[in-house]
Amino acid sequence: MYAIKTINTGTKTTEVHVLNGADNFKTFILQTGTGLHTSVNTFDFLLGDYNKDGNINLHAIKTIDTESKKIEVHVLN
Repeated sequence: MYAIKTINTGTKTTEVHVLNGADNFKTFILQTGTGLHTSVNTFDFLLGDYNKDGNINLHAIKTIDTESKKIEVHVLN
């Protein structure tokens, strides 16, 4: 199970928190900041293997307040 924290983070970035299913989600196996700034309701998130290397990537889809005035997809490896 994973959670994305987008505001009031200790790292001042959007954070990813992954819980350990092996112990019924009582501990974290990953807690880290990302290259994304903090935001309020500007991103939707998906997980997937973007480059088919067997590792899961975080996809951040920004649909409002984009600099390009278009939908933006940010893939974090």
